[in-house]
Amino acid sequence: MIQKDALNARLGKIELRPFMNPDFSMDVGFHLIYFHENGETFVAEPKDGGLFFEEHPVGGPIPHPLFQMKRHGCQRLMDDLYRMGFRPSDIDGDTAGELKATKAHLQDMRYLTAGHMMVNLPGIAAANWDEGGAE
Repeated sequence: MIQKDALNARLGKIELRPFMNPDFSMDVGFHLIYFHENGETFVAEPKDGGLFFEEHPVGGPIPHPLFQMKRHGCQRLMDDLYRMGFRPSDIDGDTAGELKATKAHLQDMRYLTAGHMMVNLPGIAAANWDEGGAE
């Protein structure tokens, strides 16, 4: 067992974690959580003008959040972090680059379709097969 005073004296591996509030308000609650290497979990709770980490069993009820944000505030935070260069860790590659490549591919496919079907698509010049190529 870890002494709580020793834990509060040396801040180790602490993470800020969001949780959807169970009251269906669409607010997001944030918790400071300390994950000890022995598997114990401690959640920061305001007390006596400070923050103290109280033991919290994994799978137990989620305590009252340290602070809450409305949905639009969370979106603004995500947008700001994105502008600062942060990206979700579970997305492979450059999603902006992939989207640009996909758009270019679709434009190419529209061009090919317009040429083979001899139809005019908005923004696409149909191939001129009499002259042996696209316009």
